Amino acid sequence: MKVSVNNNVQNQDVIDPELNKQLEEEAVEITKDIANSIQLDDTEKDKLKKSESSELQFEFDKFLNDKVEVDNTDGGEMNRLKTGVDLLDHLSGGGFRIGGFTQIVGQPGSFKSTLVAQIIGYNQNVYNGDMLCVYYDTEAAMTSKRLSQLGVNNPQIKPYDDITIEKLFKTIEAMCAYKEVKNIKTPSLIIWDSIANTSTESERGLDNINSTMGLKQKLLSQLLPRYLPKMKNYNIALIAVNQLRDRMNVGMYAPAPDLMHTANFEIPGGKAVKFNSSHLLKLQNRGELRQEQYGFAGVKVEMEFLKNKDFTPYIKADLIVDFKKGVSNFWTNYNMLADNGKLKASAWSYLVEYPDKKFRTKDAQELYKTDTKFKEIFDKNVKETLKSVYPEE
Repeated sequence: MKVSVNNNVQNQDVIDPELNKQLEEEAVEITKDIANSIQLDDTEKDKLKKSESSELQFEFDKFLNDKVEVDNTDGGEMNRLKTGVDLLDHLSGGGFRIGGFTQIVGQPGSFKSTLVAQIIGYNQNVYNGDMLCVYYDTEAAMTSKRLSQLGVNNPQIKPYDDITIEKLFKTIEAMCAYKEVKNIKTPSLIIWDSIANTSTESERGLDNINSTMGLKQKLLSQLLPRYLPKMKNYNIALIAVNQLRDRMNVGMYAPAPDLMHTANFEIPGGKAVKFNSSHLLKLQNRGELRQEQYGFAGVKVEMEFLKNKDFTPYIKADLIVDFKKGVSNFWTNYNMLADNGKLKASAWSYLVEYPDKKFRTKDAQELYKTDTKFKEIFDKNVKETLKSVYPEE
């Protein structure tokens, strides 16, 4: 793949009158060519006239496919990468899109990298070790050992830390080519951690950063829209981690934010990374858990989809994170049931539908594993709560 970009992005190009006239003439010719390519012959007109009104949309879709070569496959029907966390899967609309671009943003210590590592491990098991995966770690903070602790063992993978914007898209291109040659249909995953810390090749080694200011944003605005259809065709999911930075407002009137709930911070990478995200998930650390209560050291992390093409956005909910094991599906569900009155959490806790079985909070997971009735009622309450508190319609 050859990437060509004008490095001088600060200066606006000045188009001379002759060149401008030439461009206008070319645009007119292109318009004529497009119009001529869609002309119908008499036979095609007769076929369309005979279509029943109830089949109008179907006929038009087929007509578009034949004449313009577009496919109206519903994006909502795309395959999904489950996360292994019931609440997160539900609020994302079934998981993150395979063939889409997912972005997870947050301040340091909000366990963004932990979550993406768990997504890798969970799906390695779903696809029996046949899922290709690349982990790009620009901050050199993730290790194979930590990935293994979080479930990435089928197989173990090693993070790469030498990454540029150009290399990222060359990786997508290479993965598509490899899957084509090997005829691999299984979903594949590329982790990009993080957007904010990734430079372009032109930016490396330069003392004067102003000479390439805005180049990354320009490059992403060109490449992301170009590669998303290709990723969809080859079943490749791109999940990126990004930072949050305080918004710097200059002047009397602050510009309106691109997305709701982002008035006080900015998401690095330019508009392309926001507009091309099918899911944009924000994580925020809400404080430590009491180890003596839960039996492990951890935190509560608030999640909120600032953009969600598959479910209602701007719903806040909590994930429970174990420092050692990562996001816990059981404890996240436990917290959800307690917040919604299905479980009474106190010195001696109990399920409202199973009051005879009382337990200390730290013993709840062991009880779930050993008491069949408790597990059955617990799981039933989780499903009911997801549907009633976070309805899909």
